[in-house]
Amino acid sequence: MPRVAALVTVLLVFPVVAQDGIPGPAPQLKKLEPLVGNWHGTGTATFGPGAPPTKWSARGTFRKALGDFWIREDFRIDFEGSPAPLVMRHYWGWDRENGQYVAVSAANTGVVHIEDVTVLPDGTLLQMTRLHQNGAPFAQRSTLKVVGDELVHTVDMLMAQGPSLSIVDGRFARGGDGFDGAWDTAAFDSTVVGESITRLGKCAGEYELTGEVVPAPGAPVMKIRGTDTFRPVFGGAVMHGSTVGNAEGVPGQYEGEVFWAWDEGKKCLVGAYVSSFGEFSTMDAWFAKDGALLSTSHGTMRGEPMVQRMVMQMDAEGRPKSVLSHVILGDAPPFESFRATYVKK
Repeated sequence: MPRVAALVTVLLVFPVVAQDGIPGPAPQLKKLEPLVGNWHGTGTATFGPGAPPTKWSARGTFRKALGDFWIREDFRIDFEGSPAPLVMRHYWGWDRENGQYVAVSAANTGVVHIEDVTVLPDGTLLQMTRLHQNGAPFAQRSTLKVVGDELVHTVDMLMAQGPSLSIVDGRFARGGDGFDGAWDTAAFDSTVVGESITRLGKCAGEYELTGEVVPAPGAPVMKIRGTDTFRPVFGGAVMHGSTVGNAEGVPGQYEGEVFWAWDEGKKCLVGAYVSSFGEFSTMDAWFAKDGALLSTSHGTMRGEPMVQRMVMQMDAEGRPKSVLSHVILGDAPPFESFRATYVKK
């Protein structure tokens, strides 16, 4: 699937289905299967230069999810002296378009992102992330490696000034109770919930969606129906959406999961989406002056460059009522790719 799906809406992505059918899970995912299972451990973390180590205990679970196209990770880390645990969800998968591994992440720190993942020759999963803290950018390097029945996890940070800092050097044993996620967990420590993500929280509820998709210029219209459920999670720091639906002529049920958060670096809402067809996408969004939600995305689709713009109209209570999307694919003229209406249940 392309780095950014071509038929993106703010809270729903329906599949672009190739004429030769929907491919199964990528064989490259077998390299990630040693992660599957429950893990538990204890250790220390350092949160700043010269800061004393902080003790922590953690438990988590990796499992196949969304049609086995993804390895879903749910982890909870309790830090000594912290009123709320650190809770995160990651989807580890394979980017068919670019031939590399990818991680889709959300946490109660109010951070949502999609990053490339490199599998090193010794099996280590390497992830490099650029983030912001108190207005300053920093880089984070995270590694995961399974050695027998031990999971080794390290996190190093390079701040705006000074040397790199080792934050975590953790080791986890296989087994234990595991963790299935907890959306009602409070935001972590000093996480600030942005006004735009609070505003997006007004969408909370369950909706019936009816619409039409055009997968490519000149292609026949595809009718779609589904149920979307939206809710603020992690103390309102993240907006979570789930989709269950069907598309005309596409076998099976379609499922998806989306996370939205405020990105301090970009000064906009950022969304990350994964689906049961192996799709993933990232989107930037802003509220327009008339109250509509405008999202944009770009990337490639089957080797062709692509840009997309979507406008979601809201009712007086700030809930979605309709959506319209346009796409430019390669050198083809812009075309209407998606339109739908929402009815709150």
